[in-house]
Amino acid sequence: MARVYFLLDRYADSAILLQKLIEATPDHVEYWRNLILALESDAKIESGLIECHKAIERFSKDASLYRQLGDLCKAKDDWHNAADAYRNCFELDETREDARKLQIAMLRRVGNRDAIRDALDQWLQASPNHPIAVHLRGAYSVSTTPTRASDDYVREVFDQFADTFDSQLTALQYQAPRDLADHLLRLPLPKDGSLRVLDAGCGTGLLGTWLRPYAEKLIGIDLSSQMLARAEKLQLYDELSEAELTAYLGAMKDAFDLIASTDTLNYFGDLRMFFLAARKALRSAGGWLVFTLESSSKTGVSSPSNEQPEYSLEPSGRYTHSIERIVEILKTSSFDEIEVVPCVIRQEAGKDAPGVIISCKSGTVDV
Repeated sequence: MARVYFLLDRYADSAILLQKLIEATPDHVEYWRNLILALESDAKIESGLIECHKAIERFSKDASLYRQLGDLCKAKDDWHNAADAYRNCFELDETREDARKLQIAMLRRVGNRDAIRDALDQWLQASPNHPIAVHLRGAYSVSTTPTRASDDYVREVFDQFADTFDSQLTALQYQAPRDLADHLLRLPLPKDGSLRVLDAGCGTGLLGTWLRPYAEKLIGIDLSSQMLARAEKLQLYDELSEAELTAYLGAMKDAFDLIASTDTLNYFGDLRMFFLAARKALRSAGGWLVFTLESSSKTGVSSPSNEQPEYSLEPSGRYTHSIERIVEILKTSSFDEIEVVPCVIRQEAGKDAPGVIISCKSGTVDV
C-alpha cells in the first residue's frame, strides 16, 4: 500500500505507513530506503536526513543509503557532505558509477580541483578505459588533453541523460536554441521553407522547432541513439542519422544551405577539421554555418592574444574557446561575413557560462 500511495504522489501517507512498517520490522532495509525516498519526494529534506542517518547507523554497509544521503545533502546545497556521501557509496560498491559522477559534480561545486583530479585518478584505477573518466581527466593535464570528446564519451553521457535532458536544461536556464533562432532572423535567409537544413548535433530536437520553418528538408544528426529516439517523436525531421558529425559532413558536398548547431561544438577542442568538413557540405558559395561556443573569456568575446590558448578542456567536460582564434580559423577555412554575438549558454555550477553565437557564410573558394 505504501507503494500505491507513492505512485499516487501521496508521499506523506506513504511515509506514515512505512514508519509503521519499520516499527514492526526495523531490520528490513528496503522500508528505510522507501521512507527516505518518500520524505525527499515530499520536500521534507531535514526529516529525510534524520531517517537516513538512523538507517546508516543500522545498515552501515548499504551503498544505496549513502547514495540517498548524498542526494539529500545535494538538495540542501551541502556540496561537501554530498561529495563525501557519494564517495562512501562507491567505496562500498565499486560498480556505482552513478555515485562517482555525482561526487565529481559536487566537488566541482566546491571548486576543489585537486580533489576532482584525485577522484578521477581513483576512478581510472578501478576502470582504466572508462570514457567519462578518461575525458574528464584530460582537463587536469595539458599533456593528456584530447583534441575533442571521444565518440564513446558522447554516447555514454547523452544516452543516459536522454529521458531527462530537456528538463535538466530547463533547470540550467538553457536558452541557446532560442537565442540562435533569434540570430537566424537577422540573417538574409529565405523564410519560405525552401532550404536544405542540417541540425548538427540535434539531441532531442530542441533546435529543430526553430529550424523547421526554414526547411524544405530538415536533417538531424547525433551520436546518441537515445537522443535521436526522443527527437523522432517530435515529427519535425525528414531524416535522422546516428553518426559522427565531422565524418558525416566530410562525406557530403554542396548538400546544405544552412548548418546550425547549439551546444555541440563545445565537445570539440580543435575545430579545424569540422570547419573544413562543414565548408564542403555547404553550397559552394552562399551557405550559412551558425553555431554556439562557450568562450574562454568572462565577457563571451575574447581579446586578441598570441598567448591565449585556442581551447581549454574544462572540468565540465566541455571545451571553451578563444573566440578571436576561432574567427581566424574560420577565415582560413573559406568562410566570410563572420559575425560574433555574445550570449549566456547556461548556468554552470550556479554561474553564467559565457558564450557566443557565430554566423558565417561559405566563401567562393572551394576546399
